[in-house]
Amino acid sequence: MKIVMNDVTLLRDSLDAISGLINEATFEFSPKGMVLKAIDPAVVAMTVLQMLPTCFTQYEVPSNVKLTVNLDYFLEVLKRARQSDKVIIELQSETGSLKISMKGSMNREFVVALLENPEKEQKIPVPEFVGEIILDNNVLREAVKNCQMVSDCALFTVTPNKFVISASGDLNNVKQELTKDSPALKNLTYKEEQSSKYSLEYLEKIMRGDKVSEDTRIRFKTNYLMEIEYKTQDKLSLAFILAPRVDND
Repeated sequence: MKIVMNDVTLLRDSLDAISGLINEATFEFSPKGMVLKAIDPAVVAMTVLQMLPTCFTQYEVPSNVKLTVNLDYFLEVLKRARQSDKVIIELQSETGSLKISMKGSMNREFVVALLENPEKEQKIPVPEFVGEIILDNNVLREAVKNCQMVSDCALFTVTPNKFVISASGDLNNVKQELTKDSPALKNLTYKEEQSSKYSLEYLEKIMRGDKVSEDTRIRFKTNYLMEIEYKTQDKLSLAFILAPRVDND
């Protein structure tokens, strides 16, 4: 297995977002591309990263390969690449490691040890939704920051005509509202009202994925899972599935 990237940004930024949820990552390489599925230890958030061969300058994966690494260290290595570096990742089966070469004004080489692959494959649920919202990245980012001023969770509400993110504290309230006329709201396909609460701590981590896309896709239902997806057309999909916050009244 050998993959080459003239620009490592997409892979690095995707893994940076995922690293907020997990410490070890299992990559599944096939001739069709790379997939990473992961569930955080608290089983609150899940993620699926899919990268097509078009993400890479060179993609040589003749057969299926599954690799597990310490994500924090692997990401730290990728962050050492300069903007102009060509990054080459090669599997060294005889030593049970990955060789990562960076070629530019100065050539560098890192060896990343492989960990034992998990015995059970991560089963990520396939949620069923009734609509979707597409908005500018900065909308969710600003809304989460505002809601964190008063609470540790946010209420997401959608109707056929508007999308609202709000939070309530003991004394203070915050609300952000977009209507179909708002330039930052690019699509809204819901036909009935839906409402559910989600953890701001997890949303803050998930939002780190917005570096790979200009838009944020949100799907949710009342008291149900939420999916947040960032896409780069014909290259990459980075999706997070977040469990709802249930009140214990």
